[in-house]
Amino acid sequence: TLDATGTVALSVDDNAAITSNVVAAALAISASSGTVAGALGVSVALAENTITGSSRAAIDGSEVTATGGASDVTVDATAMNTIDSVAAAASFALSATSGTVALSGAGSGAIARNITTNQVLTEIVDASVDAGGAVAATLTDNSSIKADTASVAASVAISSGVALSGVVAVTLADNQIGGTYRASISDSDVDALSGGVTVSAFADNSIDALSLAVGISVS
Repeated sequence: TLDATGTVALSVDDNAAITSNVVAAALAISASSGTVAGALGVSVALAENTITGSSRAAIDGSEVTATGGASDVTVDATAMNTIDSVAAAASFALSATSGTVALSGAGSGAIARNITTNQVLTEIVDASVDAGGAVAATLTDNSSIKADTASVAASVAISSGVALSGVVAVTLADNQIGGTYRASISDSDVDALSGGVTVSAFADNSIDALSLAVGISVS
């Protein structure tokens, strides 16, 4: 039981942030005056980031009384989870021979997987609330993901005979903003004498993703 002359306010802020920068590089050079020269370069960058957890602001199984004309009872939760991720991979292979055959191959891959799965709750449950002003259960979610992936591969083969060059560049981005966000009043007796009752949940989520793959083969 809580009796107050004035406003009663409960609040929780759920703020989590991840900054991840992953870079991979490979260099292969082969030079020969013999029959065959071969070079192979492979690089892979993987960034995997997850934000999870549970936050709750609640009046649960309690009696709360706020007396006075402007005495509000408020339960509020704010979530702002951010992931800023960069994954970059680069590879270069050079094969040169004055002989018969030059073989060169380069491969690169950049993968980013970013996920938020938080549970954030604002609740008045199994409670009795009397307010001289307003009663409010509110939730705001401003979570965001920014993910940049880049993959560059270059292969060069030089020969006075046969020159073969191959290249593969791949990028993959998987970004998800999920979880449970809820504002609610349930199984409760609520009296707001002069301000009304408000239950609101607002989400402003954003995902900004850029993927770039470049492959260059010269023979």
